[in-house]
Amino acid sequence: MAKSGTWEEVVVRGKEAPLPFKGVSGAGIGGKAYFFGGYGGGYSDETHIVDASDPREPEWILLEVTSSTKPSRRAYHSTFAYKGSLWVFGGVGTKGYNNDVWRLQLKNDEGTEGHWLKVDAVGRVPRKRQGHTGTVVDTTFVVVGGYDGCDYLNDVHALNLETLIWWRCCTGDSPNAPSPRSGHAAAAAPLDWDAVFVGAGTGRFEVASTRVFRARSFRKKHPRFESAPRYDRPSNNEPKRVERGRERRL
Repeated sequence: MAKSGTWEEVVVRGKEAPLPFKGVSGAGIGGKAYFFGGYGGGYSDETHIVDASDPREPEWILLEVTSSTKPSRRAYHSTFAYKGSLWVFGGVGTKGYNNDVWRLQLKNDEGTEGHWLKVDAVGRVPRKRQGHTGTVVDTTFVVVGGYDGCDYLNDVHALNLETLIWWRCCTGDSPNAPSPRSGHAAAAAPLDWDAVFVGAGTGRFEVASTRVFRARSFRKKHPRFESAPRYDRPSNNEPKRVERGRERRL
């Protein structure tokens, strides 16, 4: 076993290992990690599982789908776990850009069989997008930014996972909003901050700054962005323009 605070390469055995993919997202449920979708010469709609119930011999398993429907093939979506189910939102794939929500209910004790259900969420549904972030804060799923095929985004939407109602938290011109971006990172703040930290990513010009933002108080009527303490580190190179067509070809 590796020492605490060090990286260790884990060899995962099994015949169901996925192909080399990008744009995959995943989440952990119990002693297993579930990875859905991705792009590797084509878009995928498969769910691959790393069974780490025995950490000495982790194994790849391909999820057996028991439903007649499932999310379309896609990549650069968001995946998260909530109350023992796997959820998927958005992404880009064989049907273009998406803003649908799907939930995978595990059907056996081993967690290797699942039934996909399309979630009929209502309210202020976000526009279709890929490359966004999706973060769970308590009972709320928070979507920040992304790319819709024409524009980079910096709006914020939230889905109540109990009532399945969407609402828009912040528009792109909200005070202190980060610049439009996709491919960024986000994480739920600790303890009772009720916040999401967002940083980095790619926009109309490559985002080189390490500046971090936080969107606070999602349960309030008018949540807002606030600038968090930051260290701005500019790129050594001049910003390079990111051609829109480049993202369309992913």
